[in-house]
Amino acid sequence: MKKIICLLLAALLVCLSGCQFDKGADSSSSSQESNVSSAASEEGQTSSQTASSQPEALTEDGKGELEYDSLNHLQQSIYDRILTASNDLNTGMLEIPSDSTMEDIQKSFGAVTSDNPGHFWLQKSFEVTTQGDKVYVTLRYLVDSMEQKEEMQKQLSEAMDSILKSIPADADDFTKELMIHDWLLNRVSYSDEAAADTTGGHASAYTVYGAIVEQKAVCEGYARSMQLLLNKVNVPCALISGVGVDQSGKSSDHMWNIVTIDGKKYHLDATWNDAVLVEGEQSFSHIYFNVTDDVISADHKDFQSPGCKDDDANYYVKKNWSFDFYDETTRNAIQTAMVEGAVDRNRVLEFQFTNEEAYNAAYQGLVEEQDVFTLLKSANEGIGSTVLREDVISYGAGDPANGVITLVVSYVE
Repeated sequence: MKKIICLLLAALLVCLSGCQFDKGADSSSSSQESNVSSAASEEGQTSSQTASSQPEALTEDGKGELEYDSLNHLQQSIYDRILTASNDLNTGMLEIPSDSTMEDIQKSFGAVTSDNPGHFWLQKSFEVTTQGDKVYVTLRYLVDSMEQKEEMQKQLSEAMDSILKSIPADADDFTKELMIHDWLLNRVSYSDEAAADTTGGHASAYTVYGAIVEQKAVCEGYARSMQLLLNKVNVPCALISGVGVDQSGKSSDHMWNIVTIDGKKYHLDATWNDAVLVEGEQSFSHIYFNVTDDVISADHKDFQSPGCKDDDANYYVKKNWSFDFYDETTRNAIQTAMVEGAVDRNRVLEFQFTNEEAYNAAYQGLVEEQDVFTLLKSANEGIGSTVLREDVISYGAGDPANGVITLVVSYVE
């Protein structure tokens, strides 16, 4: 008996909608308190403000510019001092220009955290103290010593080397992005515990260290990891923040990436791609791999886009797995994908249909009329031996709005 198993991908996507930013990164939640210190007794009252900052909406234009370049001269001076202090793990009061406003400090700090995902030890909150006409910033860290920071940096570097050194020297930017994306999603798991924790007890899940070394992260950890890894292979990648809306209509803070391929910008949401189970094992999709503003806007809101209008580097378009119709040409392409996938024993094959009519026809043909078994048999004939099992297949039919049908093949042992 031939067996078709439904994976219910749509339901699985909902479980990742609770992604939130580190609450310490909420620039609107600053608090103020007044203290009297020994310095205050000599120079007057010392006022202390605790403020927080998060990366602002994307300003990077795909040519390697950083948010640093969007700052004015004063803000760049603050940025430089904060970055140097973070490098040195300076826990003292850092003097900054006396004419700095809280807005200047927040914008500069936000640019530091946005431009430097490798500074995973730098907390998203800081303290501002004024003493007379002097202004100081005190940074906070997730590590206690330089030795601890350096050991964690070493662990991160060694983990990243496993993917960075495997990328061919002549790989194009799309290939680099795809290899890094798939490596990261094979490695990291979404942390529901961190997303639900409001105490700050899972701070590393918001960092590249949490994602890449500890292998547990929320959306911010995924996005910062993609940014760090892609920038290391000279693929422009920046952070973008907004709101994610799940299928029930619930919304929550969210972070993802803007990637530039061949001069064109695309949305990449690695977190929401990491949402598929294959026979109880976590897998992933490419539904949000290099998509346009129009596509991402279906369930991502309140973001400032740099203008993502093209689909040339979209995963399905680039793979020639995007179809306007379900016809013989489409079936031949699916069969070819099965043959090519068998080389590396890839189990998950994804195909996108660009309109509802094509999607419905593909679902009816592949699943209900079981065309997929004919394709499996033809694929084995093309391979020249029975490599693919012809009696069982799993499928995932997600939201028709994204038009993706996923086939999970099995191999003969």
